[in-house]
Amino acid sequence: MRRTKPGVIWMRRGIATVVAFATVVASVVVVAIEDAGPAGAATTCAKTAFVVDSPNDAVSTIDVATRKKDPNDIQLTQNQGFANEVAITPDGKTAFVTGAPSTAVATIDVATRKKDAKEITVGKNATDVVITPDGKTAVVSNADDNTISTIDVATKTKFGTDIATGTSPQGVALTPDGKIAWVANFGSNSVSTINLATRAKTGPDIAMPTNPDSVSITPDGMTAFVSDRGPNDSPQPDPSKSGTVSVVDVASRTKTSDISGFEMPSASAITPNGKTLFVSNFGNDFVSTVDVATLKKDAAEIDVGTHPDAIAISDDGVQAWVANLDSASVSTIDVATKKSDPTDIGVSGNPGGIALTPCQVTPVTTTTTTPAPATTTTTLAGTVTPTGVAKAVSVQPTFTG
Repeated sequence: MRRTKPGVIWMRRGIATVVAFATVVASVVVVAIEDAGPAGAATTCAKTAFVVDSPNDAVSTIDVATRKKDPNDIQLTQNQGFANEVAITPDGKTAFVTGAPSTAVATIDVATRKKDAKEITVGKNATDVVITPDGKTAVVSNADDNTISTIDVATKTKFGTDIATGTSPQGVALTPDGKIAWVANFGSNSVSTINLATRAKTGPDIAMPTNPDSVSITPDGMTAFVSDRGPNDSPQPDPSKSGTVSVVDVASRTKTSDISGFEMPSASAITPNGKTLFVSNFGNDFVSTVDVATLKKDAAEIDVGTHPDAIAISDDGVQAWVANLDSASVSTIDVATKKSDPTDIGVSGNPGGIALTPCQVTPVTTTTTTPAPATTTTTLAGTVTPTGVAKAVSVQPTFTG
């Protein structure tokens, strides 16, 4: 559920009569960057943040380097309802945006910031969206149809019949090979695992604590973390009755433990090196971190805006960006220090989803010819001695994106 503080509109994700929100699970490429920005702040190779402005059915964009929002939001089709969640293809060219309570998925050209006139029809109350690592398929959870849809990214058309999940599917995560979708079923307290090739579940749904909302999978594909919002999903949650993060062994599909100490955990994301899990606490306006190796929650919390509802981590693992649903803002966190910037970035409406453009590594190889020294060549019996030698020169990669 999504609830605001008293006096502000109440929201729940995945229900047709109200606004739907979901977690972003970013596709990651590990890129080594060592740089420092102003005042020692770590800088990232990501260039643009796309932030969903739900009530206004729009998407805001932020220049990551300057932390400045573009004054002109990208307006989506009004009949789509409410913008919900966003994901960007690995090549950084296209953003997919879900809308609730409609059956539409919109696409945006990242470079031009223009919405495609064509919308893609999926199931009812399109909630979360993720893109396979090869960039070929988008997977969308349909909260009111209890299904997921799959979309051909190149043609922007839906594949076949939708695939059954549990009740009220919310957050979706993909295994690193892009073959299996893990879906958090908010309404049936379970997680479905679906083979995208066979378009069928890989086994019975995995039982979870109350109200599972999002899933994150480690880069090695061994462990899944499920954010369970808990039974006390209210504007003033009781910490003693709040949620947990469940740990699931991916290979055996077995829940091995629950990590406590959260308040209405909603979104989550794992650093590209697989060491740290970031979890947004919708109930207390903090982001928590968990050591993936030890499964221990850090006692120190990271202060962000009101009701943090989505997290994206840059491909280089330098920054985490957090959409704060009820403070019209985005917080940024230095991953290494686990400290948030003291100044949040103002955005429009109620931001409930966020994605960062991926960092593209473009290897450059140049072939040059070594100039021949001045020499005199003597021709004998009609033959000529060559004087130039071609050599391959390796140039360090440049980063674009």
